[in-house]
This record gives sequence, C-alpha cells and structure tokens, in this order.
Amino acid sequence: MPSLDDLRRQAAQRLIVGYDEPAQLDAWDAHPPGGLIFFRQNLQGYGPNSLADLRAWLAALSRRFEADGLAPLLGIDQEGGYVERLPHTLFPALLAPWAVAK
Repeated sequence: MPSLDDLRRQAAQRLIVGYDEPAQLDAWDAHPPGGLIFFRQNLQGYGPNSLADLRAWLAALSRRFEADGLAPLLGIDQEGGYVERLPHTLFPALLAPWAVAK
C-alpha cells in the first residue's frame, strides 16, 4: 500500500498550477506539481534582450520541480486573440493559431 506521502506526490504530479508571486512556488517543493502555467505577470521584467535570463530561470524551475525523473510541463495560455498572455515585445514573432492555419 502506498504511503500518504507517495499519494500526495502522485496527486501533485497531476496538477498544473499557476502562481501570483514566486514565493508561492515554495509551497510545492515537497510535492512538485506536474506543470506550471505562466501568465503575463510571471514574465514581467523579461524582454527581447533578456531571453537568456528567461531560459535560465525556466531551466532552474524545471530542475527544481523535477519529480521521479520527469520535468514539469511549462505552459502559457497564449491564444493570440483578445487575451494575450505573452506581450509581443517579448515574443513578436508569435502568430495567432488562426494565422498559422491560413
């Protein structure tokens, strides 16, 4: 029978979580989530000239939340319509899905 700690770890791996402040990520250290979703406020301060810093930060998050040899899924909710999670100043080349489909 799995321990309570094992069950908590397995349950956490099924979650994709968002956060408002980086300090909130500390709550997941014991039982890492299966993924993290990023919103505009999570990427404040990063721009075209700091993409290397953004990559390093995302890599560090992946290592921090790796569980059982599986890196977490890192995602964004980028639709390209009225809701725009990543500013075009950060990723100007991203196209909306409908534009890609044309």
